[in-house]
Amino acid sequence: LIPSDALGLSAKNLPYTTIDAQALIDQMHTRRPRLLVCVLDCCRSDAPLEPLDASRRRRGYFPDFLPGLAPMAAPPATLVAFACAAGEAASADSANKRNSLYTYHL
Repeated sequence: LIPSDALGLSAKNLPYTTIDAQALIDQMHTRRPRLLVCVLDCCRSDAPLEPLDASRRRRGYFPDFLPGLAPMAAPPATLVAFACAAGEAASADSANKRNSLYTYHL
């Protein structure tokens, strides 16, 4: 997961500025929860391995980049709720202008 305010993101600082959602879920399962609910309100529309600045925040700048999240493999007793389908981008706009549309309606 990449913070929405990430600037200057590159392959060098990727491990220090992002969260591996799959690794986080796997780590939480080491505690053997009866149920794990993970709500992912994210809209990936920028390429993660290139610098992210205002001039590059538009669709089409990275021709081989697919928007949206990759599918995740959740262990048993895990519910992963996404803001959008795998490979799709979620709407970041909502009526309150503070949250995404997904969070606004939660």
